[in-house]
Amino acid sequence: MGILAALVMISFRQFLGRINHDAYNAQILLFVSTPFFIYFIAEELEVFGIIAVVCAGLMQNSESVRSRFITPRQFHNGLVLLKLIREFLNNTVFVILGVLVVRIIRDDLIIGNTNSQ
Repeated sequence: MGILAALVMISFRQFLGRINHDAYNAQILLFVSTPFFIYFIAEELEVFGIIAVVCAGLMQNSESVRSRFITPRQFHNGLVLLKLIREFLNNTVFVILGVLVVRIIRDDLIIGNTNSQ
């Protein structure tokens, strides 16, 4: 499922690059959103979504190494976007962790919850 979906998305991105050479942002958006689409489609088909995403990621990685539509500008924009997404997700994890710690402390110390482990 993942390999098939990745081949479809890779073909579509290459087609988009052939018909419009300035479609950098659309290609990057497709590259970033592909794992989410593949995961949800795989889960709807009742197959393992994570494994489908990993297979699609391996296909996309091998395609991007030898891709002929990546220009230096597109490569740089993709790296900047992926760094931004990585930072956002890392910060989100720490915000969630901070909220959970505050709730645990509030429930255990202030309210006096005796059921804590």
